[in-house]
Amino acid sequence: MNHQKLVKNNNKMKNIFFINPIKDISFKSPSMLGSVIAIICLHGYFIVTAFNSLYNLIICAAALFLLPSPYPVVLKKLLLILKNNEIEKVDVFKLQNFYKKHEKLYLGTGFKWQPRHLRLLQEQLDAGFEQLSSKRHGSFAVHNLELNNRKDILMSVNDLNLHTIVFGTTGAGKTRLFDLLVAQAIVRGDTVIVIDPKSDADLQKKIFLTAAQCSRDLKLHFLNLAQTQHSLAFNPLGTFLRASEIASRITSLMPDSGSAQSFKAHAHSAITAAVTVLKIKGKLITLKNILNELDHQDLYALILEKFIKEVTENLNDVGVNEFCKQLEINEKLIKNKELSTFTNSKANSRKDGSSLLFNLEKIYGYLCNNGLINTDGDILTLISVAKTDPSYYQKVTASVMPCIRTLCGADLNGLLSSEDLSKQHTFEQLAADNGIFYASLNCLSDPVLGGYLSKLLLADLCAFAGKLYTQSEYRISSEHKISVFVDESSEAAGESLVQLLNKSRGADFAVTIATQTFADLVKRTGSEAAARQIIGNCNNKISLRLKDMQTAKIFTESLPATVEPIRSSTISFSESASDLEVNYGVNRSVTMQKCPLFPAEALQYLPDLEFVAALSDGNLVKGRLPLVDIH
Repeated sequence: MNHQKLVKNNNKMKNIFFINPIKDISFKSPSMLGSVIAIICLHGYFIVTAFNSLYNLIICAAALFLLPSPYPVVLKKLLLILKNNEIEKVDVFKLQNFYKKHEKLYLGTGFKWQPRHLRLLQEQLDAGFEQLSSKRHGSFAVHNLELNNRKDILMSVNDLNLHTIVFGTTGAGKTRLFDLLVAQAIVRGDTVIVIDPKSDADLQKKIFLTAAQCSRDLKLHFLNLAQTQHSLAFNPLGTFLRASEIASRITSLMPDSGSAQSFKAHAHSAITAAVTVLKIKGKLITLKNILNELDHQDLYALILEKFIKEVTENLNDVGVNEFCKQLEINEKLIKNKELSTFTNSKANSRKDGSSLLFNLEKIYGYLCNNGLINTDGDILTLISVAKTDPSYYQKVTASVMPCIRTLCGADLNGLLSSEDLSKQHTFEQLAADNGIFYASLNCLSDPVLGGYLSKLLLADLCAFAGKLYTQSEYRISSEHKISVFVDESSEAAGESLVQLLNKSRGADFAVTIATQTFADLVKRTGSEAAARQIIGNCNNKISLRLKDMQTAKIFTESLPATVEPIRSSTISFSESASDLEVNYGVNRSVTMQKCPLFPAEALQYLPDLEFVAALSDGNLVKGRLPLVDIH
């Protein structure tokens, strides 16, 4: 018992005379005040008693000389902690020097997280954090676990191709991290593509200023849904190989539930047919043109007739000509029989249309079966859609037409469906010019439009990555990486994002996405499995402050594991009534339990701009972001 009292009193003295470096320190902290008051009282006592006698004077002088003053220690610790807790600022010049010197990505300052830090952190969690850093919504305690061994956190640029996901609650610093990452991509000379659903003005400004200081401002392009009159004309359907690709992108905008789901496959065929018609006519594939063709299913038969007529005339094959003549003779015989029985003009017109399509299908089948032309699935789809009953066709397209009309508003036609090729841009042109593209989608004002466009942009980007990957003549990115940044990625989450993360590495794409919670991804993708697939395809994981424990656990469950001691004690008590004996027993045990190297609950205490990162090289680091300061 006496030993325990001594230990307890010793701990109290330590708390008074020594500053704990892993706690928040300020002039108002109890540790600082206690230390200063205690030394003043001791010095005052010795000075007062020194005048009582010569003996007391000698004792006082010796005590003042030998007693270690806490002032230098306190001041040194305080200055060190205040310095370490300051937010660093970096400019373009410093970022350029970092890249020239190291050829690596700079993530701020911090330290490699090790098991000893976990043990210290567990003690702090058990004791409770001192929340003295309220201005930055967290505690400096985690970062102050390492005061003297902080270094610049550098990451291999090649590891960016393994893709990165950033977690963080509102205001934790996700967009400021994007400032840093995007600025360095511009400094490196990458082709930069930024999709920003929330239209952050500071991010847009930093991109413009960084590009200007790197002499790349002439290659900077803005797509802004809030200011269409000053925006770049961009075709979100600019890259495709088959009409069915366009159909897949547009039908992905349809709801995944209700009546729309049952008509999705038929709507896919209708859009494929509309795109095929545009290709036959030689028109640009734009959203507005697709919408116009969807409204004119009744003209598909005439367009097919013109197409097949041109094909047969170009072939000038005797067998084809004979086959067509025989069909015409049979058609006349059938018509003569029907004229004697039908008097309804509408019925006759429907018969004429169906018989025309029947003959066109026969001719096209003859051409394909005899090897005169290659079978085109898009043409077969067009024939099938042209034969569809008009009333049923209206039902089929009723669910997809609103999606396209949303993207074809009065002020959007010139922006997303421009007919002027000199003004229209695509991702292929952007990469060829090694440009910088920033899409401000303004989802706060119009979340439906912003969500639709973000999905189309990612789908087009995915198609372009596939083109680079499979066709060597399009490998225009051999000299520069294509860095893609998607803030609030849940707005654009879907199959295109999964494919982009899964397969774009071979095209030298480096994708960085950010989200607030795991639940956001689940809601947008429709399933937890799809959300986990997105996270699993990102080898670099960065977490800022998280208030959602599910998201925190998703992050920490992928971290390296270590062991922590679990202490338990039991007290037994028994007494005997016969001999009045009392027996006590105490049993203490320590077991080792597996746990993540960083506890999930500690993520909620991180101040703004502080992060924990699990990098693809296997390192776990604790860091603090700098602010990109560009004027």
